Amino acid sequence: MKTFHLRFFFVFFISLVFASEDEKYSFIFGGSQRLDVGEKWIYRTSHEMSFTIPEVGFIQYLTQNVSTMEFIGIKDEFAIMKATLTDF
Repeated sequence: MKTFHLRFFFVFFISLVFASEDEKYSFIFGGSQRLDVGEKWIYRTSHEMSFTIPEVGFIQYLTQNVSTMEFIGIKDEFAIMKATLTDF
């Protein structure tokens, strides 16, 4: 646990010393990986919840969907993404 505190303090100290309010920081997706226009990612998710309520009975809730993310391009240093969520 002490190593966690030391690492946290070290990162905080470095960011406090070297970061200024005039600088702009950007999140770089995937490290050095470059995104191609039209590149797509497809995720399938399924969530299931069930429980029993006294005097009502057994309740089950299930959702399934497909999420599609598409990289459109870059505008003013921001990535433009198109997200589509559909049921399956």
